[in-house]
Amino acid sequence: MVAIKSVSRSEVSQSLSAEEKNAPPQRRFLQNTQLGSLQGDALPANYPCGALVVRDATGQVEYVQVSRWRRVSAGPRRRIADVVRMEQGNVAVLIEKQHEKQSSSSSVWQVYDLDGHMEALVQCSADGQFGVLLDYCLRDVSRLSYTREGGLQVIERRSI
Repeated sequence: MVAIKSVSRSEVSQSLSAEEKNAPPQRRFLQNTQLGSLQGDALPANYPCGALVVRDATGQVEYVQVSRWRRVSAGPRRRIADVVRMEQGNVAVLIEKQHEKQSSSSSVWQVYDLDGHMEALVQCSADGQFGVLLDYCLRDVSRLSYTREGGLQVIERRSI
């Protein structure tokens, strides 16, 4: 379950440190079988943010491996801007998309549990006036609005 509170992002998440962001690319996922018994799709504790972040030669994120089967990849008009581990242990991936015929872009937060299941998706309008939350655990969609403090609050909710 994903709860949205009216607090800043820095209060509810822990970003990658500069050292982790500049780490050399690791190309093999769960390559060390001597880590002990892995249950399900559990990740080793030494993976930053509970996920494997692979960067290309320029330092841009190429893909994020959240579990053995869930890979979130960047593309020509799709950039992975941030990877964050949330307090509940979930991994949030910020994807920025550049629209083909416009100069504007949109950003989407995708929230995954450590088994690779998408739990929620948060997308905000390009002008920053409102957002939408799709909660796949509760099976509902919420319209969000920014508060004066910069947080998000739910202003309308419907079941899907």
